[in-house]
Amino acid sequence: MKRKWQLWLAIVLFVVGIGLISLEPIKTMLVATYRPTITRQAVEHNQAQAKRADYNMNQVKAVTMNQVINARLHAKNVKLVGQMLVPSVGLHLPIGLGVDNETLMLAAGTMRADQKMGQGNYALAGHHMINKQALFSPLYVKGKVGMKVYLTDMHKVYEYQITQRKIISPYAVQVVDNTKQALITLITCNDSGSKRLLLRGKLVHTTSIKHAPAAVIKQLHQKTNNYNVLAGY
Repeated sequence: MKRKWQLWLAIVLFVVGIGLISLEPIKTMLVATYRPTITRQAVEHNQAQAKRADYNMNQVKAVTMNQVINARLHAKNVKLVGQMLVPSVGLHLPIGLGVDNETLMLAAGTMRADQKMGQGNYALAGHHMINKQALFSPLYVKGKVGMKVYLTDMHKVYEYQITQRKIISPYAVQVVDNTKQALITLITCNDSGSKRLLLRGKLVHTTSIKHAPAAVIKQLHQKTNNYNVLAGY
């Protein structure tokens, strides 16, 4: 009887172990399949709903496996309004309205309802992950003054150049305020989460998407770096 009980225990532990081993690839695949098609028509439709989005940074939760999977299962709730690309650090993300948890688990999020690419202060928030290649993590690790940031609303491509990098207090909310000058403001957490990294740049060039550099267009059609956001969790 004792030997039989030990056999059943061994079988149960084996099955659980196999489940835990296979779970990580399943989680990764679930999130990796988020490859939304972003069209000009969809962007225009979603942008008209900007006032309905959630811009309360105080309600943003830390990344967990359940949060990411929940976001992926409800990805239709993410209102996409464009893409962002930072070639020098390997960042390419869809841009969604607001900073609700579903949006930030899968994309960069706009921080004000009145934001328009190429006008005023276009502020974006993103998560700093354990995986240093996911979401906004490349900005914290490799982001520097002088690098180029490209935004597109699928109508035009807006080229910004970063002019400032600094660590700020999470209470320095004025950095999100609108400005007369055309700027980009990128916000993410530091490693401990107690501070924020600010990257700010100025608009240097605007062109129609048809006449944008071929290298930029090619990268906009490639995989986004919200892949494998669960690595390490």
